[in-house]
Order: sequence, then structure tokens, then C-alpha cells
Amino acid sequence: MDISKIFLNNNGTPKFKPDISFNYYVFIKIFMENLDTIEEDLKLLRKTIKESFNCAYDSVSTRVSNIYGYEFSFSIYGKDLFLWDHSGGTAIGNVLLDDDLTARKEQLNKMIQLTEKFTNGIIECGLCGKDMNYQENRSHRYHAGIYCFDCWMSKIKEIEAKETYN
Repeated sequence: MDISKIFLNNNGTPKFKPDISFNYYVFIKIFMENLDTIEEDLKLLRKTIKESFNCAYDSVSTRVSNIYGYEFSFSIYGKDLFLWDHSGGTAIGNVLLDDDLTARKEQLNKMIQLTEKFTNGIIECGLCGKDMNYQENRSHRYHAGIYCFDCWMSKIKEIEAKETYN
């Protein structure tokens, strides 16, 4: 059997989406290195995968798995690290990574703790930062953010209602 028929479309593009996935331990190790080169290193890795698999550059996502094995999408822009659920549709958190290694390690550990809380159904409000039940508040969504009832009712609901999405 020609294995390429299983994994490739007729035009030679993959029928799958390649991901770059790190476990939480490797993720922290990577981000404890030189911040000035991490973004470029990840771009080069994505480019290599794009060229190897003949896929679109933006189809290669970067992921981190937490201690439970659940995966989350992440992006880095300069020193700003963003974290989303596995689909990239719900913002879990972001930090501006500090140059001080002690502070940076605390920031990275906080990001990993956010993934563990999310796995257990808890998410931080995108405005006030308090912990809340994701299932009870998931309809309080504006773009990728989820908001507690109080923040939703006092501010975000009105902003979202005025949105035209055009």
C-alpha cells in the first residue's frame, strides 16, 4: 500500500496538522534560556516543519502539555507569552516574561498552574483575575476571554453587544 495516499492529499499537502508539542518541564527549560532568540528559534522550527511537510506556515501550532497530559496552545511575541486552551479559542493567560530568571521561573510556573486549574474546570476572569468555574461562565465570552458574572454584567456585556464583527 502507498502510505502517501493515507497521509497526503492529491496535491501533496498533508491530511494532518503538524504540531510542535513540549511537556511542561521542557517548556519551562526552553523559556529559561535567552529570551532574545526563542521567538526566532520557534519560527525557524515552524518553517522547517512547513517545508518538510509541504503545509501552510500557520498550520503549525506550538503546544505545551501540563502534568495531566492535556495540551494547550501557546505563542510568544518578543517577551509576551500567550496561552490558550487546546483549540486556541479560550485565553488561559499571558505574561510579559521578566529578564530576571527568578521572576521568570515564577511566571512560567504560574502559566503551568493555570493549565492545571483549567484542566480541573477553573479559569481566571479575563478582567479581574479571580478564579471561577469555567462551565458556569463560558457564555460570558468576548473574543477569547472568559469573564466572571460581575465583570460581564458591569462592563463586558455592553462592549460585546456593541460589537459588529464586521
